[in-house]
Amino acid sequence: MVHEEMHPVPVSLRSQTVDVRRFAINRPVESKYEARQEGDTLIIPVFEYVPIITMQLTLKEEVHVTTTVSQQEVFQNVLLNTEELVVERRSGAQGEWHRDDEKNE
Repeated sequence: MVHEEMHPVPVSLRSQTVDVRRFAINRPVESKYEARQEGDTLIIPVFEYVPIITMQLTLKEEVHVTTTVSQQEVFQNVLLNTEELVVERRSGAQGEWHRDDEKNE
């Protein structure tokens, strides 16, 4: 025998947002360097060569990428199936079937 019932089940919802901000730097540098992580913020340097009397590497800007994660616990109704075993016994070889309500534990 199968029973179907709706039950609230906890579900975890997670979202992630990204905030991108650009900061003009325009400062000469000696050499390129890699992106760096400061807390939740990834800082990506953007370089360009600027012609002057001699070529000079200039840090044009930094792109700061901040990642924010939020999570909340919610309940969502989910259809659950449960099964029940019904035991019947027969009275004699040709007798009627009767439900056996004894629980063997």
